[in-house]
Amino acid sequence: MTNSASMMRFNDGNLSAVLKHMDAFKGYIWKHRMGMENGMEQANKQYTEEFLAIMQHTHVTIKRLLEAGNYPSALKQLEQCQGYAIALGQRLEASEGASSNSNSMTVALLEEYCEVVYQIYEKVRLCLPFDANDIHNCLAMQLIRIGNGVKDSE
Repeated sequence: MTNSASMMRFNDGNLSAVLKHMDAFKGYIWKHRMGMENGMEQANKQYTEEFLAIMQHTHVTIKRLLEAGNYPSALKQLEQCQGYAIALGQRLEASEGASSNSNSMTVALLEEYCEVVYQIYEKVRLCLPFDANDIHNCLAMQLIRIGNGVKDSE
């Protein structure tokens, strides 16, 4: 078993890695926001899959931060999760074929994800009772729904 001091070091290091990946993802989305001419549907699918992979890792980090009592860092991660979901949604809406069923369904699922993230954020911010495992499972379920939505639209 690790003591809380070593857990905090692990989480802080993990947080730095997650932030680096999230910043790279955000830059990747905005860099390619309007520049693609061909394969937009495939690119959107790829962006969404990358978002899902990064968020899975981030959700584990949030769970660990909550378990360690590092609520400010967990709140920051939740803010960033919502920000990157919004960035992806804007990317999908701005792309050609934004009215396509797959994009509109994914955007709707991202909006639901953002609402869940906001509710969790408020629960943690207001120090309401919560269970880190329940929060992680709730976030994971949202990612599964988004992933299934992308697969169903193929």
